[in-house]
Amino acid sequence: MASIISYFAERHKRFRQRRYWEKLWSHPEKKPIWFDLESPRSPIIEAVNSGWIPSGARVLEIGCGRGLSADWLAAQGFDVVGIDISQHAIDDARAKYGSQRENLRFEVVDITVPAELGPFDVMIDSGCFHCIPLQLHCYYGANVIQWSRPGTRLLIMSHTEGISPEERQRQLETVLVPPFEVLKAAQAAHPARPLSSRWTFQLVRKR
Repeated sequence: MASIISYFAERHKRFRQRRYWEKLWSHPEKKPIWFDLESPRSPIIEAVNSGWIPSGARVLEIGCGRGLSADWLAAQGFDVVGIDISQHAIDDARAKYGSQRENLRFEVVDITVPAELGPFDVMIDSGCFHCIPLQLHCYYGANVIQWSRPGTRLLIMSHTEGISPEERQRQLETVLVPPFEVLKAAQAAHPARPLSSRWTFQLVRKR
């Protein structure tokens, strides 16, 4: 009984998160403090420029917001699907970018709810995992595994405010390893959160 109560409590947290993001994205002038409306996030650009995201890859962006990074990826020639929990964000992304490229589409999807997507060659988490209530991590992992295949690459961007980087990596490994393997964990100062580190994790599906 306690586990059922805990599950519904975590689902209620997720419901409140959805309301928060709907409220934020409903105001065009507002944005998260980490969000840059002028350019894609630097780890995404670096992953493309280094060849870590291979040419011709089918790419999923988890937490695409208003679609800036997804559109930039599509402009580089990738086949891109952007998903977000917020209907407002997806509506804005579709209005601004959705009709410009045949290799780009946007969908309202909660990463903690089963959905039919994929498989993808590359998946990019633009800051979702650290927002998900702990008991719902397993549903995140189930979707990521379902939407991937051997060889799929996973790029996760996460801040570590209130938690150690080692604990964040342990959380990821709990739900993704195996079949994924962590290849790299890179730390950088968070530009908008002085007490937080920004970590970029690169993983690959081995089986």
